[in-house]
Amino acid sequence: MRLPWKAPWLLKKYPPEPNKKSFAQLERTVMNQYLTAEYNKLLSNYNVFYLYHLSKPNNDQQIDRKFLWEAHKESLNGKVLLLKDPLSKANFRPCLDPKLTSKQILHWKGNTHIGFQSISTLNQLLLNEKWTKFTYADNVIEPYGIGIRLDGPQNIDGLNEIEPILEETHNMYKNLDYKGLLAIAKKRKDNSNSTLSSGKTVAREFLELLANIRITNPTMTSNSQWLLFTSNSH
Repeated sequence: MRLPWKAPWLLKKYPPEPNKKSFAQLERTVMNQYLTAEYNKLLSNYNVFYLYHLSKPNNDQQIDRKFLWEAHKESLNGKVLLLKDPLSKANFRPCLDPKLTSKQILHWKGNTHIGFQSISTLNQLLLNEKWTKFTYADNVIEPYGIGIRLDGPQNIDGLNEIEPILEETHNMYKNLDYKGLLAIAKKRKDNSNSTLSSGKTVAREFLELLANIRITNPTMTSNSQWLLFTSNSH
């Protein structure tokens, strides 16, 4: 298009109509930067996260998915900060661990939502049946993964006892690297506020709850900051 006047060079540089492709690319870039900043902030402020998904959707009933997740959020009674939008795995993965491979998060499938929690003991995790199976109009939302921060400023009672217990149950948790687990025990031993017996009891109960909901696939982040457990069935 020829301009009807002698336009400045700046006007000639850009087309008279917006480039929709460039605008969409800019929009994606801004959104990715925003999500990355938000995920980094949440991972710094909380020491636990849950991965939820709609495991048994009832396609016969027309229910707004946003309403369904909002109802699930209310069912958690404010104990978990559940994000209203689905998790962007592409943005979250490098925030959690830049070296985390696609194979290691192979089980992170489907329309995943993420919730964050701060705890001081493993007993405060929402892993019993009251919290792990939300049903609304025959739609079922369940957690299929959990991440626990290992190097946070707040001690988590029972965390330092996970390693010796996993040694005892190595057949169930055989994929977790031994050195990584040993690092957990050494890192938390000096600052533990619990006795050996009570801490071990808390840790054992935690692992039993994970087994009951079939979250038995462990992964340690490369920076040893997070211990992840996911379900092999998702």
